[in-house]
Amino acid sequence: MKDIILLITKYTLGVILLYLLSILLLQSCTSLKQNIENFKHVSNMKKIYNNSDSIFPNENFIFLQKSIADAKGNKIDGLSSASGIVIGRKNNTLYGLTAAHWCKDFETQELTGILQHMGTLGHEKPEDFKNAIYANVDYFGENYFLNILDMNEIDDVCLVSFESRYASQAETIKIADNYPQLGEEIYTISAPMGVKSPTIRNHFKGKFSGCIENEVECLYTLPGTHGSSGSGILNEDGELVGVLTISVYGFHNITGGVKIEAINDILERNNIRK
Repeated sequence: MKDIILLITKYTLGVILLYLLSILLLQSCTSLKQNIENFKHVSNMKKIYNNSDSIFPNENFIFLQKSIADAKGNKIDGLSSASGIVIGRKNNTLYGLTAAHWCKDFETQELTGILQHMGTLGHEKPEDFKNAIYANVDYFGENYFLNILDMNEIDDVCLVSFESRYASQAETIKIADNYPQLGEEIYTISAPMGVKSPTIRNHFKGKFSGCIENEVECLYTLPGTHGSSGSGILNEDGELVGVLTISVYGFHNITGGVKIEAINDILERNNIRK
């Protein structure tokens, strides 16, 4: 009888051990499959963007989205979006610029409307959804939490940072010493109306129209609408000459942006290289 019990015990332990090994093997295979898929995705993205001769590096564009999170920080609903440009990096940290009017906290009226919207989605306690989180999508399609380092609401420029394992892919963008000549071509990448994808970059080309005397912005004949705010403006040498922040209502091919002086000021104030 003891031999039978011992045999059953050994058999049971063997089955349990085999089950555990199967689970570990399955997890290993799943992890390996995921790593292979990630490798393929990264390789495909490199092929796509390395074949582009654009003055604006595809890897330096970032899509930004303001979202509502629950009390635990889980993203619930995407709200306003914007564009941005990575200007430099330090180790795995990327630094970028966008529009301050996107970075600033929700206004009371906007937040009230958001909470009412959350109620329509069936949430019984809308007061649990007052936390705003910021995320961006890099050109590999990955999401990151965004740190808002500084903003200048008068000039409408915001400095952000985030951690990325692909930080080394982004180029360092030089800030131009001078403005382009009137009529000189300028370039940008943006996500108007939130139109974006890891395999899509909306490239735009326009003309530099000059700067308004005693005002905070310069003007361009670049298209822009909701979601375009924050996109970097580069000259023909690939140097940053502005950050798009406004568009003319009813005629979206006249836009305006931050002056070079304001860009240098926020970078120097935060010890980010010129």
